Amino acid sequence: MVNIANKITAERLRRVINGVKNAKATTLKKGFGGSFTYCTLGREISIEAMLRGKNLPDYETLARHIAYIATGRAPDKIRQRRGPDGLFWETPARPYYLVYEPSLKFLQSPDSALNSARCARIAKMAQSRGKPATVFATHKFAPPPKPSPANP
Repeated sequence: MVNIANKITAERLRRVINGVKNAKATTLKKGFGGSFTYCTLGREISIEAMLRGKNLPDYETLARHIAYIATGRAPDKIRQRRGPDGLFWETPARPYYLVYEPSLKFLQSPDSALNSARCARIAKMAQSRGKPATVFATHKFAPPPKPSPANP
């Protein structure tokens, strides 16, 4: 089906948009205008399958997916050197962290949790940058942050 969609259907749509030289109808000859983009989608990211350890996406794929869900746009680049806390992207408003490895063993381990030590490191970095952080992890073993006098 890929060849049919990409070569035949997409080409027909482009002709309708741009015009068909030998068409009898004037409007079809001139074209209807507009635009068309053919896209190839990646594998489905299924939470149910992930919980069973099936079809775990690689780090970059999952990071792009959750960034898009959180912000409505996907990052151009995902940081390859993520470090111990999983910083993968930063916008002017906030840094984004993902604690993840595509391994069921990792996802079931305490290493995949947002723990107190990781929370403290992320909070320190967020404070130094003057903006809040968003963290995605399988679970958390950390107390809620204490309100500061400036942000009760």
